[in-house]
Amino acid sequence: AQRHARGRLLRPFAEADHVVAADCLVAAEQFVALPLAGEDALGGAALDAGALVELAPALERPRFDLDAVVARARSDALRARGKYAEAEKAMETALQFYEQDRPMFDERVRNNPTAFSEDSYARLKEVAKFSLARIQQKAGRLQAAERTQREALQLTLERLGRYHIETGRAVMSLASVIAEQGRSAE
Repeated sequence: AQRHARGRLLRPFAEADHVVAADCLVAAEQFVALPLAGEDALGGAALDAGALVELAPALERPRFDLDAVVARARSDALRARGKYAEAEKAMETALQFYEQDRPMFDERVRNNPTAFSEDSYARLKEVAKFSLARIQQKAGRLQAAERTQREALQLTLERLGRYHIETGRAVMSLASVIAEQGRSAE
């Protein structure tokens, strides 16, 4: 096992000899399936393309701590395999890393606003919250999913306002969780 510069442990979640690259995505062979006639890849799992990675200039540390990205990728892989409890923990870990990395993000925005903006940090956090809510909903933890969806909706409202299309999508996601609880009148 290798230790990250801050002492965090980055664990592999696939054996190195069973890895295949597909359009900048590296996944274990057992996680990748070509859809055959009438089938969906990964059992219909959605690829969450919210990860944002920027290469560091020579002799500088990375502009973004990749621990959150690794945790999100691990969560996505676990969710695709139906391991919702583990996927939820991994996504919560990603959210914790985003919170810890906030000062670094703020510094990067001040030093180079074209690389990152306040909006990109907020968007990363929103996407992670929505992903967490989807995992909780799939796991049948509907009250937790509703609470998480409401938090994500609040972030979207703060970032984009009431009349943006993404806000509408966030409201629809919340409505689906509420309806699944049998409260469709709300």
